[in-house]
Amino acid sequence: MKYLSILTLALSSTAFAAEIITTPTAPGYSIVMLDAKKLKTIAATALQQWPGEECTTPTDVNGTINCPNLSLSGVYSSQISATPDFWSPSVTTIDSKGRVKTSGAKVDGVRQKYWINGRSVTATFVNPASGATIRPLITCPNGTLMEQPNPQPVPISVTPLKKITEFGIEFYNDAESYTLSDIDVEVNGTVIDTYTPTIGIQYVGVSESDGINSVRFIPHDYNVGQPYGCGEPWLYGYIRGNRFFYK
Repeated sequence: MKYLSILTLALSSTAFAAEIITTPTAPGYSIVMLDAKKLKTIAATALQQWPGEECTTPTDVNGTINCPNLSLSGVYSSQISATPDFWSPSVTTIDSKGRVKTSGAKVDGVRQKYWINGRSVTATFVNPASGATIRPLITCPNGTLMEQPNPQPVPISVTPLKKITEFGIEFYNDAESYTLSDIDVEVNGTVIDTYTPTIGIQYVGVSESDGINSVRFIPHDYNVGQPYGCGEPWLYGYIRGNRFFYK
């Protein structure tokens, strides 16, 4: 019995070794899109010229995010505008007179992007009656005709392809819309804690010295349970982000 109690305690300690952190210690990965028409060198060289580490996406909107040694699902490239506080890569130079200048990174064919945990409807057409541009129309099961809404946002799932001990996201929480109420943080299949977002730019991540096999961020906002689209319940909240951090 004594051996079983010690074993149970050890397993319990291991299971809950992961913890939420709100300041990153890992390198940050910005999101960039490569525009083949504007590249003046091969893609690998262009990315080497971009400051810091980066993940890539193939399109402006609804593109998957590809990060080194990491598999991500539930996040897509987005055209959300950068807020003044969102971090952007920069380059510092010193001229022959010793003057220091810091400016935004500029590499031909490489553009900084952002991400969101949901896809957007991008197809539109012109309404013959009004001349207005609208989304495709859908018919709900009750016969109601409406513009096709965006698919609902989804949890963010992370699967490392090599051992990591930290992973986190930098994101923006808007005071006027998409306001998040909480984010359940799951590590290795177990929800370890719930993070309560503030307003503005912030970071939430997880640290696990024994290694992370999977992470999920499950966001909720104040609209959870409200009807959406043709009446299905709203399940999750939007997270609009900038960088990923991991090591």
